[in-house]
Amino acid sequence: MSSMFANARSFNGDISDWNVSSVTDMSSLFWFARSFNQNIGSWDVSSVQDMSRMFDDAASYNQPLNSWDVSAVQDMSGMFSRALLFNQDLDSWDVSSVQDMSGMFSLSRFFNGNISTWDVSSVQDMAFMFSVDNTFNQPLDNWDVSSVQDMSYMFTHAHAFNQPLDNWDVSSVQDMAFMFSVARSFNQPLNSWNTSSVTTTEAMFFVAISFNQDLDSWDVSSVQDMTNMFTDAVSFNGNISTWDVSSVESFNQMFADAVSFNQPLDNWMPSSAKDMALMFWTAHAFNQPLNSWDVSSVQDMTYMLRFNYDLDQNLGNWYIVLGDTSVDSGDTLITTITAQNSFLDWQNPKYSVAPDGDGDLFFMDGNILRSISGEYTKPYYNITIVATDGFVMHSFRDVTITVIQPQ
Repeated sequence: MSSMFANARSFNGDISDWNVSSVTDMSSLFWFARSFNQNIGSWDVSSVQDMSRMFDDAASYNQPLNSWDVSAVQDMSGMFSRALLFNQDLDSWDVSSVQDMSGMFSLSRFFNGNISTWDVSSVQDMAFMFSVDNTFNQPLDNWDVSSVQDMSYMFTHAHAFNQPLDNWDVSSVQDMAFMFSVARSFNQPLNSWNTSSVTTTEAMFFVAISFNQDLDSWDVSSVQDMTNMFTDAVSFNGNISTWDVSSVESFNQMFADAVSFNQPLDNWMPSSAKDMALMFWTAHAFNQPLNSWDVSSVQDMTYMLRFNYDLDQNLGNWYIVLGDTSVDSGDTLITTITAQNSFLDWQNPKYSVAPDGDGDLFFMDGNILRSISGEYTKPYYNITIVATDGFVMHSFRDVTITVIQPQ
């Protein structure tokens, strides 16, 4: 019966007394049958193994199905996707054989049926399951999700959903990209989750405007992509200070417009990072030390801290690749500062010598450190080199200059 009434946009015949007891495949059966709304709750579907996209875009369908025996079904992916009016309880269903629920209720905007008792222990894919289901807000805390590998986009745009999930066993999940993106109401603890298998959290809480929970117990050591993770998560100020981010390659826009975030990140070791562009863009509250970060592998820091007006931190280890140096007695040219990381490449900083210490005896000629006179009365001098980029005003490096006397 696969695709039997697919695209039959006007079909609404009474087929309630059909004997379908031998049917094994009902995939796309009513796909795009936008007028169909007959009661088929009496069907014997006990032999059916595939119900994928069965009611996909059946925009009028809203009939009770709770008495169905779906114990043989393995695939329910997209089953009620875009079934705009469907809103029935399905708590009596035995879904213990189902392996794929990806997109099952995606774009089913009014679905808020009870499915709290489902045995989902065999399900491996829940990607997009409730995406753009604006009404769904049912408890799922008793679900056994230990076999699930993909939860990407699971609650994206699920505006009403705000139920506890902290006891979920997510140890098999590898993909959490966009999981709660634009889930505007969601604000539940998740700190007990075992995230050790997760490789991407891209946009996980993107525009999750209510979310504000500590996540410091998460093991993110396998995560490679945190792009947009908290972008526009305007309430978020949770503790993530202990995260092992050594495998992360992209932090692009991670905290962009996360206007409440101001947690210490100085213990992070982003040694694999290649992309930090726009990472703290307009994160107005953020003012934490970052000077200890190893950013030597970063290739793009474009606008990383732009419009972060409250940041008042020394980033000298990022800006100025210059350590203690020496000068021959009588010479005025001491050393040249060269841009050697991506932060400098696009910032085009202006260098100067701070007036404190021995600073009045030296000056910067572009990126060249010079002595005013070349006359030295001490064996060494301590100065501070300042880099000004227009956005971060206190980036400096203390330098000791040793004078080498002629032999």
